[in-house]
Amino acid sequence: MSIYNHLSDNGIFIFSVFNTGNIDVNWADYPEELDWEYIDSENDQIIRATNEKISIDIESQIIFLN
Repeated sequence: MSIYNHLSDNGIFIFSVFNTGNIDVNWADYPEELDWEYIDSENDQIIRATNEKISIDIESQIIFLN
């Protein structure tokens, strides 16, 4: 299954990449945060992107987000 199959004909796919910098296990000790908000006035909708840092595996460099 691909992302293309999940989108409607006019769907928007947003891919977010970030540089974590210097992180440790305390990096995940924060509540859910709003990253950005887009107001789609044509369809009268608000699209919000949030992130919730669940945990981090420092050794494997894997970040678990929700």
